[in-house]
Amino acid sequence: MPRNKRNFGISGYNHCIVRGINKGDIFFDEQDRYKFIDVLKEYKQKSQVKIGSYTLMQNHVHLVTKCDYDNLSNFFHSVLISYSSYFNKKYERVGHLFENRFKNKPIETEEYLRSVIKYIHYNPEKAGICLAQNYKWSSYKEFFKKETWIDKDIILPFYGEEQEEALKAFSEQHNFKLEKYYENFVEYELVNKLTDEQVKDMIDIAKEKFINKENSVWNKADRDAFLVEMMNVKGVSINQLSRVMGINRKVLIRLKANK
Repeated sequence: MPRNKRNFGISGYNHCIVRGINKGDIFFDEQDRYKFIDVLKEYKQKSQVKIGSYTLMQNHVHLVTKCDYDNLSNFFHSVLISYSSYFNKKYERVGHLFENRFKNKPIETEEYLRSVIKYIHYNPEKAGICLAQNYKWSSYKEFFKKETWIDKDIILPFYGEEQEEALKAFSEQHNFKLEKYYENFVEYELVNKLTDEQVKDMIDIAKEKFINKENSVWNKADRDAFLVEMMNVKGVSINQLSRVMGINRKVLIRLKANK
């Protein structure tokens, strides 16, 4: 079957993700991560792709790129083949290492770009590894270096006209709580999203368990506990839960933050 045409915006900025096949690990040690970065450096030059931000996680990678569509596809094709060859040889394995295609989402506004940058850098913190500022395998610290391999010049102007001003704004943005941004990017996590009907079925089951049969009242404490549990289910987003249950998403975000 022919592949669907990619959604590629006019700005040239994209939030891209590559992920291990079947959610498998793509990095086993530091050497693997250094190798992947070396491959990024090599092919970003050859493909004329600019990389404004990145984070390497255990089984997936986030990048913010700027280029035209053909260059982006060629870039990822080369990167994934090169790294897969290294990985398979090192670990004496055969077969695909990555999901078939990289995922991309166009970035069309300054606010959205800044949010994506923060989201990418907060992946380690969200995963419980360490503070975003302390993570070794992301571009966060690269922004404060005089010499760096990332193309921070395509990012910093969105934080301020002067570099000192831009870096201060960049740092201050990362001091805010992640919950403010996280749910805007659930779709990028590449989980198998549940349908609204599946979520409604789960809610109906919960109601049968918790609602008082005599007066049809769902105790608030029980309801809140259920909502928190639902928000921890992979494939269920706060936006979806808000829509299905008719509850303001800010209420759900506060519930999750307080548990």
